[in-house]
Amino acid sequence: MTDKTGNAGARKQTMANELRIRLTRGKAGKPDTLTCTRPDGSTTWGRCPGPGLHDLLHFVVETELALENSFYALVGRGYDISDFAVQGAAKALDLPQEAGQTEFVVGLLQTEIASGVPFDDFVAEVRNACVVANTPPPDFFSSQDVPRIRAAAKALLARWSNTGPGEYLEFRFPMLPLGVTRH
Repeated sequence: MTDKTGNAGARKQTMANELRIRLTRGKAGKPDTLTCTRPDGSTTWGRCPGPGLHDLLHFVVETELALENSFYALVGRGYDISDFAVQGAAKALDLPQEAGQTEFVVGLLQTEIASGVPFDDFVAEVRNACVVANTPPPDFFSSQDVPRIRAAAKALLARWSNTGPGEYLEFRFPMLPLGVTRH
């Protein structure tokens, strides 16, 4: 395979550094499913406990904030989706702090979307939720990131709302080698 510059193998190398994500809408009362293909070609999949909204929002938050130790990056590095489907998974799996903090961001974003009412101070809400749960508040985002995250969520959810039963959205999550950071 060649890229636009005629560089043989360049696309294969790029794809090898991405987690391929496919969210399929359930048919006839069946749950949505999430399938991830890792850079090494191995796959993991699971049924979404509710609508695929939560998994879509993870993608938005993790890509918009260039997170490296949250759900999709961990799946890309070998965790199975089923590992996260257990109550108390964060402690049982000894996940990075960022993964737990990201859950608060995603959860509150999901609450905003479900209620149709944005929080006045989203960052303060996340910090408060973390404090209540005895989790250090995240330092990976600020109030300047919130409009961009909301806009990306709105765009992706619009695409999702146009998928019918059995149809899917597919996207890619960029993976970095261990020890290399985006920040």
